[in-house]
Amino acid sequence: MKEQVEILVADDEQEIRSLLGLMLKNRGYTNITFACDGLGAIDVMQQKSLDLAFLDINMPGIDGISVLKHGMELNASCFYVIVSAQSDL
Repeated sequence: MKEQVEILVADDEQEIRSLLGLMLKNRGYTNITFACDGLGAIDVMQQKSLDLAFLDINMPGIDGISVLKHGMELNASCFYVIVSAQSDL
C-alpha cells in the first residue's frame, strides 16, 4: 500500500475524477481527496500537505493554472499535473 502519499484530484467533471481515482486506487494509493472546482482544490491544499495534485486546466471559478500558482506558494515540493479533456489545448 502507498497510503502515506497524499493526492488531490481536482476536476469539474465527475467522470474524470472517478477515472483518475480508480486508476490511482488500482495502483495502491488510498489517500485521495477530490475537488470539483478550483476553490475546493485550494481549500484541500490549505488543509493537507499534498504529494501529488491532478488539476483540470478549465474549472469553474478558479482555473487550474491559478490553482497551480497558489499551490506552489503553499507547497512547492508537491508534484502538479495539469490535465484537460479538451483536445484543442
